[in-house]
Amino acid sequence: MLILKVLSLLNERIDPEVEAGDLFSYGTVAQLAQFMENRHAASTREVTDVAPHLQVEVSGADEDLRSLIKRVKEDAISVDEAMKGYESI
Repeated sequence: MLILKVLSLLNERIDPEVEAGDLFSYGTVAQLAQFMENRHAASTREVTDVAPHLQVEVSGADEDLRSLIKRVKEDAISVDEAMKGYESI
């Protein structure tokens, strides 16, 4: 049940494309965050490669979210602290 709650929160607040299997494939929060970050970077590259004239600036909220993910990966903050930080963005 707890894994489903984590999945629901991730889908709602961070990445709607995370699947239950991803939570089992990546054994740590750092590995899951890296997976999501890599997928995001790949999709950004695809858009940029296809239409470089359509690039948009990254908002401050996006940067704040990336910072939270990075800090969780580095074990500088807990997932709970990151979620609280996310709610304040």
